[in-house]
Amino acid sequence: MKPLIDANIHDPAAEDGDPAPGKSAALAFAQTMATRLCHDLAGMLGAVTGALEMINEDATMIADALPVATDAAGVLAHRLRMMRTVWGAPGERFGVAELHDMARGLPLGRRTSVELSGLAQDRVFSALGGQVLLNTLVLGVECLGGAGVATLIGERTGDVLLRIEGKRAAWPEGLGEMLADRAAAEAASRLAGPRDMQAAYTALLAHDAGIEVSMLLAPEGDAIPPLLLALG
Repeated sequence: MKPLIDANIHDPAAEDGDPAPGKSAALAFAQTMATRLCHDLAGMLGAVTGALEMINEDATMIADALPVATDAAGVLAHRLRMMRTVWGAPGERFGVAELHDMARGLPLGRRTSVELSGLAQDRVFSALGGQVLLNTLVLGVECLGGAGVATLIGERTGDVLLRIEGKRAAWPEGLGEMLADRAAAEAASRLAGPRDMQAAYTALLAHDAGIEVSMLLAPEGDAIPPLLLALG
């Protein structure tokens, strides 16, 4: 059976870094995001359909295949909710417990993790503030390079700090400029492809929300500067 979604979807137009002639930058970026969304859902959807096909072909495999389908469907549900909060219109405010649930939908590998115990567990984030926070967390996980941890730290109110740690962890080039200057973020969005659009999107979202996200100086002995979110 042919997969419902091709996990290797890519946008040839995005490879040359510029929108096709006559296409607005906003439309090009929207199409880039749609391509990214399909790619991020494809893996879990493929696991569900693959397990169901296995059962359909050989009913004796149900004991092995059904748990795979169930687990993948659970991750898919969390991922859909996370994507709705990250890339959709602002919804409702949410707390750390809900953040934990949505973090289960992050594309974490075997050697990557998210640490949220540094957040006050009774903290509640506004719709916009929470959306910016979750986008920075998505960006942080992307920047771990396949191994490491993204950590959020914050009290019941006030600023939140995001640290990334890992052997290959690094922020994308130009992130500091994107966070400080909307024009730089807009320029980066015109060059972004599905795999690297998150930095520009996060910066644009923060600018639109009026929430300052800044790159701090790296602590002594730490080559990766943390991000500070002024959430009030």
